[in-house]
Amino acid sequence: MNFHSAYDQGFARVAACTTQVHLADPASNVAGIIETVRELNDRGVAIAVFPELCLTGYNIDDLLLQDVVLDAALSAIETLRAASVDMLPVIVVGAPLRQGNRLYNCAVVVHRGRILGVVPKSYLPNYREFYEKRHFAAAADRTTTGVPSRLWRTGRIRRIPPRSRSVQTCCSAPSTSPGWCFTWNFARTCGCPCRPAQRPPWPEPPSS
Repeated sequence: MNFHSAYDQGFARVAACTTQVHLADPASNVAGIIETVRELNDRGVAIAVFPELCLTGYNIDDLLLQDVVLDAALSAIETLRAASVDMLPVIVVGAPLRQGNRLYNCAVVVHRGRILGVVPKSYLPNYREFYEKRHFAAAADRTTTGVPSRLWRTGRIRRIPPRSRSVQTCCSAPSTSPGWCFTWNFARTCGCPCRPAQRPPWPEPPSS
């Protein structure tokens, strides 16, 4: 066992990322995300988590209901998927996605050229400047309620077991640890009691 490798200790290296946001411009936003992930790839990061609605910007109000913005968000996801083929990190980004006649505030999980899952937000704030219920529907539970058909048609989404579909914010995590935890069976990324860590399914990055 390499004492200096977090991966040998059963942990995953997680990056909580922020990039410059271009409001209602998913193409520009995904370009910045890809640039950041390439840098994280060189640093051996296993999971790169980006902010809520990072592909469109959070505070664009009723622009979230515009077809041109929603279509551009789907195109940005496809751009990210294609760019992730040769990159190590599991990438989590936020995007508004339509399913049926509803709009969801989603976390999209991408890895190695595949969209692993889409997780809609369950608990929507509805106070002060946070009036998400004006635009979004809440997920019925903590698993996926469906994936937009345009993403399914790419043939690059892998179905994963229902108990593994969860993207959570660890509110109880100490300030010195990442604020997000990706609770797949193999990951333990902060101090909260998530699932026991197992060996990650991606290649080991260089130890540092």
